[in-house]
Formats: sequence, C-alpha cells, structure tokens
Amino acid sequence: AQALLVAQVDQVWDRLPMFATMKAAAALLLSLILAPASALLVKNEDAAFAVNGTAANEDAGPCDEQCRFDILMCNSFMCTECTYDWCTSACQQIQKDFPSSRCKKWPASRKTYSDTAAATTTAA
Repeated sequence: AQALLVAQVDQVWDRLPMFATMKAAAALLLSLILAPASALLVKNEDAAFAVNGTAANEDAGPCDEQCRFDILMCNSFMCTECTYDWCTSACQQIQKDFPSSRCKKWPASRKTYSDTAAATTTAA
C-alpha cells in the first residue's frame, strides 16, 4: 500500500517539475507517517540505557552519573535559564533520574533542582 501511494505521488509530482523539492519532502513525510509505531518507541532493553547511559552489565565509562547530570542539568539552558513550565517539569524529572546528584555551583543549602527556597535565600 505504501509503495502504491508513493508511486501515485511520484506520478503527480512528475507532471509538476517546479515542485521537485516538495516531492522529496512529501515522500519523506509519507514514510514517516506510514512507519510502524514500534520503530518509533523505545524498546524495553533500551530503557536502562536511556536512564543510566549504559547497557545492562556494562561499565559507565568516562562519563559517570555526575557527568551526565552536569550535562543535562547544570550546563543546560533548559535547567539554568529557561522559565517555561515544560522546562521546569523536564528538569524535575532529570533530578528524579539522578536523585543523589547536584550541581557544584548550587549553594550548599540547595540539595535539588526544586529546592528554590534555598536558591533564592542564598542569592539574596
């Protein structure tokens, strides 16, 4: 069905040469729309990798948990400057994923991303 649909799109676009770029975009869009949903989902065996950055029974390597936390939380625009609600939610989730990590530049009284009371009283 997908090949037939792409062939029909090709026939239409071949008649309109000025839309050659749009033809490629339409083919890409069709392939994304018709791609099986399972190809777009994270597989269970990849879930551990997504959380801790390593496959099962594999050493973390040079970038340990604190290193990943620093990249995601401490050095990201999303968690240091962004004021949108979705940024806050995403950074709170990062903190949940790395419960024992904290940014070195946070005041000693600030233990987590959401510990804004400690952050504001120390900054004042």
